[in-house]
Amino acid sequence: MNKSFGRTHNPYNRALIPGGSTGGNASLISSCGSVMGIASDIGGSTRLPAFFCGVYGHACSVGSVPTDHQWPPFAPSRLRMVSYGPMCRYAADLRPLVQMYMSQAAGGKKEFSSLQLDQQVAPSQLKVFYLTSFSDPSLSPTDKPLVRAIQAAARHLQSLGATVREVKAAEELTGLSAGFDAWMVKMFEDDTLPFSLELTNRNGHLNIYWELAKALVGLSEHTLPILFTALFQTLKKALPGAQAAREHCLAEHGRLKAALHRLLGDDGVLLLPTYPELSVKPVSCFLKFNNTVYAGVFNTLQTVMTSIPLGLTIEEDGVRGGPVPLGIQAVAKHCNDHLTLTVAELLDRQFGGWAPPTKVMIK
Repeated sequence: MNKSFGRTHNPYNRALIPGGSTGGNASLISSCGSVMGIASDIGGSTRLPAFFCGVYGHACSVGSVPTDHQWPPFAPSRLRMVSYGPMCRYAADLRPLVQMYMSQAAGGKKEFSSLQLDQQVAPSQLKVFYLTSFSDPSLSPTDKPLVRAIQAAARHLQSLGATVREVKAAEELTGLSAGFDAWMVKMFEDDTLPFSLELTNRNGHLNIYWELAKALVGLSEHTLPILFTALFQTLKKALPGAQAAREHCLAEHGRLKAALHRLLGDDGVLLLPTYPELSVKPVSCFLKFNNTVYAGVFNTLQTVMTSIPLGLTIEEDGVRGGPVPLGIQAVAKHCNDHLTLTVAELLDRQFGGWAPPTKVMIK
């Protein structure tokens, strides 16, 4: 919900969310109102709207796209998480757009001198891992059509020659489901400015408690999710045991990062849901905000991520509000953008990628 322009709608069903925070961008591109767009991703803000609106979204390697004109300017801790990249309808457009966005930064930093964006990776050179769920009862179960889509994508890549195997999150990547806690800790490190200051455009502090009271009766200029985020930041240090919990969370997160990087190596790609549900209404997404861990945890793990549409659900899938987009995300280690882009191109040829939200009549 945008207080200035109203609610942004999903182009496939106006009763469903388009995802966010770049939902307007994704909705417009999917509706053919724009050819492409640029998005920033610090917790899924490129991949989630790309998933819900059925378009491609790529979160480039952190630091490879200049952040000079980001507003508000990010603290150093957040710059280690935020990624910029393109949204578009066609897989063939992703690679040239990524090359264009990276051109200003990649050439000037030694870290990015090894980027191989022009490299076309043969499927036989890929190691593909996939998981369908984080196996956490506090998260929504993955919708069955999404499970089938992930499995079908893995089978197709295997048929092309890739080495493929399923990953059990609870056994090989313990800590994934707790990634939401790690994301929240890293979002609010000590060098970040309080949200109460950001919400006034850095012109004095907002009284969060008074503003929450106003929001409950519809009188606040701010939305409830952003106010609760500000409240969390205010209270996080005051809660008993907060520092010990933070240190434990970061230790678990460090072990998860090491395990993920060992698994992926320099030729591995992980396929998994971007979000566990396909058909999400505005109120329910607020009540299930921790489901965003499927996207947000990877911003904290030094990875590169691509949201890949796989067509639309069909009537037999039984998805309420359908047909709606099917899609997955592909994850690889930092500076391996060429791997997830290759997977997007390979899957596009089989599954068709973006599908128009309405019947297109050409006379």
